[in-house]
Amino acid sequence: MTPREIGIDDKASSILTRQGITKLYPTQEKTLPHVLAGKNLVAAVPTASGKSLIGYLALIRAAKSGHKGMYIVPLRALASEKYEELKMFEEMGIRVTVSTGDLDSSGERLGGYDIIVATSEKADSLLRHSAQWIRDIAVLVVDEIHMINDPDRGPTLEMVIARLRKTVPNIQIIGLSATIKNSADIAEWLDAEHVSTDWRPVNLKTGTYFDGEIFFTNNERRELGGNADGLWSLIKDSVERGGQALVFVNTRKSTENVAAKYSAQMRALLDEQYDDQDLTIDEDGEEDRTEISKSLLRYVRCGIGFHHAGLTAKQRALVERLFKQGRIKCLVATPTLAAGINLPARTVIIRDIFRYDSQVGNTLIPVAEIKQMLGRAGRPKYDKYGEAIIVAKTRDQASMILDEYLLGEPDAINSQIGNERSLRTHVLSAISTRTANSQEELREFFSLSFFAHLNDFSILEDSVYSIIEYLRRNEMIVDEGGRLRATVFGKRVSDLYIDPESAVIMRYAITRYRPEKKLGFLHSICSTPDMIPLYCRNSEIYELNEIAENRKGELFSTIDGASDPGLYLSQLKTALLLKDWIGEESEETILNRYDIYPGDLRNKAETASWLVSSAAELSDIISPENCDALHLLSMQIEKGVSERLIDLSTIKYVGRTRALTLYRNNFRTRAEVAKADAASIASLPGFGPGIAAQIIENAKRSRKKIPLREDENKIPEDWFFSE
Repeated sequence: MTPREIGIDDKASSILTRQGITKLYPTQEKTLPHVLAGKNLVAAVPTASGKSLIGYLALIRAAKSGHKGMYIVPLRALASEKYEELKMFEEMGIRVTVSTGDLDSSGERLGGYDIIVATSEKADSLLRHSAQWIRDIAVLVVDEIHMINDPDRGPTLEMVIARLRKTVPNIQIIGLSATIKNSADIAEWLDAEHVSTDWRPVNLKTGTYFDGEIFFTNNERRELGGNADGLWSLIKDSVERGGQALVFVNTRKSTENVAAKYSAQMRALLDEQYDDQDLTIDEDGEEDRTEISKSLLRYVRCGIGFHHAGLTAKQRALVERLFKQGRIKCLVATPTLAAGINLPARTVIIRDIFRYDSQVGNTLIPVAEIKQMLGRAGRPKYDKYGEAIIVAKTRDQASMILDEYLLGEPDAINSQIGNERSLRTHVLSAISTRTANSQEELREFFSLSFFAHLNDFSILEDSVYSIIEYLRRNEMIVDEGGRLRATVFGKRVSDLYIDPESAVIMRYAITRYRPEKKLGFLHSICSTPDMIPLYCRNSEIYELNEIAENRKGELFSTIDGASDPGLYLSQLKTALLLKDWIGEESEETILNRYDIYPGDLRNKAETASWLVSSAAELSDIISPENCDALHLLSMQIEKGVSERLIDLSTIKYVGRTRALTLYRNNFRTRAEVAKADAASIASLPGFGPGIAAQIIENAKRSRKKIPLREDENKIPEDWFFSE
């Protein structure tokens, strides 16, 4: 059936035809009649079976009728991908935008768009700010709705759906999911039509590899010869057959080790065809010269790459682009890639079925996660079939893999809102936005959750009442004869999108803030539940204990009073990293000193900058005299610079390394850079004629308010120029 035959708009059909979509998949034929009739739908279908188009056409239908639609995804990278795809419909006069950052923004500007692509956290933030256009949303598309089962992101996604159902009672909800055991439960919760199918556009052959042979579930066998290295045999077989291989391993270090181990063999296999590629990675306009970046580029030139959450966004983007272009023939990744952007391959190889859990040791990876990885095999429009192979280490393990993973059912998913942290945040949010203003109204609101659909809500009642008392005791809400109302402090905490417990810690720290004792404030920020601290290794305990003892007068709290000394040291380690980050230490020094990846450093800096900025906003209520100093500290963390380099770092293409180089060569303000001779800057290390000219021009244009302190590092009064 063609798009036009099923009732899709002529203009939309023409756009799809130009994209090569002339015939609908069976999955789409089953689901689109429900979608176009305005019904709720839950589609539980395999990867690459056309799920996204189902959601897109629901949004197009809403936009053409004068309403708005929202497309929710779990990850920022996915949001960007969906936005780029939806832009193809802009020629119909439909306005599309993407919004994933700034969780303290009211989002009113988004009201000028027909389709908004957002993460669940951003959608929740928009609801907390009560953006007026929210009530105009006619369609909500939830991609990867099975992420409700995720302990971190699941509660927010679940409450976004519940709140939108309460705010817009007639909203059409399209839930798109991988194949899960209880997708019918989700459909029942949403009063939705339910479509579940195993159909895929590319046939998927699954099997196990053991002792030189692949055993497929369709009873086929394939001998790979006597090579003792089974993983290389599988990779080599895939590449020699003209495909690409996606290899999943269980740790970041393993991704790098596998890429390093096989880079020379891949280079020989591909006849050194990538030697002439001039590949670079830049961060903040500056070339990334960290060791991990050098290793990544070295392996990529051999046709093999690695991918994990410890890489920076720029590093991951390069690898993803080269894999999509076919220049990387084998990509070694951690399982997080399987839930991320669309990177299919001819062959998927799962080397590890166990992962380490700090609570229980090595544990089997859940069936649903394994099936998500297997589903990446087979590229629509390129392959007639895909192969997904799990490596077995013993014959018994091969039998277990067959029974549990290849022929077994995926796991059922459950609600995760029952944990105290999630409830604490969402109870305050419900009261702050006046979604619920009494215990009874809170009961009614939470009855819209997936948790309440699966369980008796009375299980949560005691927890909810305990949280109400916690919020009242900490002056975030008041109880006025049974009516619950958020205080100015509580409303601001909810709008800032921070955990109420984080706000309690910040309030204590804000009133004691001293600019000369930054480490103490950074320690407080790293002690909040919104900051995941670095892991403290046994080899680091003695040194961190010494620092804790020697600087206890400066730190947020003492280790003697810590309920968990190990957690305390992890928080202190994270604070020390941030202090080095704004203290002009080189990035490579920081990475080595703390034994972390560039992506982890960026993640900690981004989170800390957000938390310090939130503290500055709360300071405006609690201790206004510290507000500007905290905003300045937030900017330092964002840029990774000391106070003296803040002015320079606001110039486009001047990151922390170039800022320090300019400063040491007597270009100490934006004004001095703007007046500089291009040749004098071009001669500095890490610059050059082209970039020097751009930096000087940008210095003339740059303008950004910088909160100042009265001290020797104060930035000159003439810090900005007119446009």
